Amino acid sequence: MPPKTRKFEEKGLHWAIYRFSPNDYKEIDKIWNGVHPEDGQPLYVKDGPPEGAPIPDLEEKPEMFSPGLSSEEIEELAARLSRNI
Repeated sequence: MPPKTRKFEEKGLHWAIYRFSPNDYKEIDKIWNGVHPEDGQPLYVKDGPPEGAPIPDLEEKPEMFSPGLSSEEIEELAARLSRNI
């Protein structure tokens, strides 16, 4: 057991896989089942986040993770493509 993970393994956290709602990863239990290969303990799926600090309710900022083009950039791109046709 690596030292960095020991405290989590001692709590049995390596037996669970978490999903935020029953609608997420509906079939995850088809692959996350049986027993752990090293300690033989049963694996299980747990709905909801693990216990810990409260989850902050942050403002959505999709542009941070999947940047898109602004309407001005789309118009400019369309104009450039039209010139090349």
